[in-house]
Amino acid sequence: MYSYSGRILHIDLSSKETSVQTVSEEFLKKYLGGVGLASKLLYDNIKPGIDPLSPENVLTFSASAFGGTIVPVGTKHGIASKSPLTGFLGDSLSSSYWSQTIKRAGYDGIVIKGKSEDLIYLFIDDDDVHFKNAKHLAGLGCFETEEAIRDEIGDQNVRVCTIGLAGENLVKFACISKFYIQSTSVFFSKYTFLITFHSPCNCYTSTHSIHSIKVT
Repeated sequence: MYSYSGRILHIDLSSKETSVQTVSEEFLKKYLGGVGLASKLLYDNIKPGIDPLSPENVLTFSASAFGGTIVPVGTKHGIASKSPLTGFLGDSLSSSYWSQTIKRAGYDGIVIKGKSEDLIYLFIDDDDVHFKNAKHLAGLGCFETEEAIRDEIGDQNVRVCTIGLAGENLVKFACISKFYIQSTSVFFSKYTFLITFHSPCNCYTSTHSIHSIKVT
């Protein structure tokens, strides 16, 4: 499926359970990735009228269609949620390693729902998702948190997506570290501090498929 894996990771913070949704190539071609796929995953997993800071809201991440490939500026990724600031769709499109990281873990997107009883962070190690205690991270800034997590895991190359003090205090326009989006308070409303990836596997990418793309 070209650069797609056809897999969406679902994480339920309330039950501490995960599942993988298989999606078709037609579905992925329709929504492509990035904000398109992130918004579609939000639409499919949210109910009308919910409070943005309630456990019923979801936070979605999606790699771009060319995430993890050699295509220039292909490192886009999208994040979407119901915004606590506007009560409408809050989405963000950004460039960084995050798109490649999602792809290398073997997914096209991630859906996070529910709310943890205790303050945690998510550690995604390929197919394994770990719910780890994050009480010791409370009150730290973004850079301090990233440094603490890398030291704790013992790997300076892990990719970290985290919130800062604004998100921890549920400020409605707070930002996720390195990505501007009005959903950081949604992140912490789920009592979740950050997502950490360790994903050394190769991306699901066909170089032949990339070479076959023609620009007219």
